[in-house]
Amino acid sequence: MNKNIYSKDEYLNLDVKKDEVVNIYHFIYNSSCQVNINMIGKNAKVYYYLGALNRDDNNCHIQINHLQSQTESYITTHGVNACDNKLLFDVTSVVPKTSFKCICNQDNMIVNVTDGVSKIMPKLLIENYDTSSAHSAYIGGFKDEALFYLASRGISYEVAFEMLIQGFLLNEADKDEKIVQNLLSKVGDVKWIK
Repeated sequence: MNKNIYSKDEYLNLDVKKDEVVNIYHFIYNSSCQVNINMIGKNAKVYYYLGALNRDDNNCHIQINHLQSQTESYITTHGVNACDNKLLFDVTSVVPKTSFKCICNQDNMIVNVTDGVSKIMPKLLIENYDTSSAHSAYIGGFKDEALFYLASRGISYEVAFEMLIQGFLLNEADKDEKIVQNLLSKVGDVKWIK
């Protein structure tokens, strides 16, 4: 059974049952979040995507618990830290001894627009060696080449930066959803720094 979940809630607690495939699109604007996903059924899969646009100090805590064997989690967290503030991604995948043949992957990225302080803490707490896992963490800015390319096409710096942010935050999402449109409306509120 496949299902898509779109959320802008600060708290998200979900159990993924046997043979379920769940796609979660979680979009937050200038808030912290607490996410707990329990893989409670065999052959359960979750694809979790977080798009966070940040202006103040915020913390995002995400934990995936592989409580059954043959479960898979694919976590993507993308954040834009728009001001001189703090953004934390604390992402934890847990595989206990009793869960076999699990897959848990994390892809974590934060783009700093100004001199904000960002931190990514990717954690893989794995007690079973029959697990495939990987994580990545990137904090930085957009490549100058991307901005230069858009500028060479006659696009202003502000519009180019806005386009890059939209693509970065929404690369997996259905742009027709109201929640996504709400987040997009906030992108224009960011004060761009050259």
